[in-house]
Amino acid sequence: MLCGNFKCLEVFIEDEKGIEKFEWAERNEIKQEIEFLYNWWKFKRNLEWDFIYEKYSHDKSEAQEERETEMLVRLMKVRRYLWT
Repeated sequence: MLCGNFKCLEVFIEDEKGIEKFEWAERNEIKQEIEFLYNWWKFKRNLEWDFIYEKYSHDKSEAQEERETEMLVRLMKVRRYLWT
């Protein structure tokens, strides 16, 4: 479920060029959230996993799951803007 939803975000950003097409003037905070989630998914997620592993090696999967759930919930809040 996580990968599928974030794949939609990737398609919106990379293939559809949704950030460039959409008029964001009145929705700048939504644009920032979409960009944040994309950057987290593509670049920061693995860095966070490394940090979690070093700090909480015995709880890695639980901490990962909590963070991924948080990000998925945030993505669900802006999902309606991902359609161009």
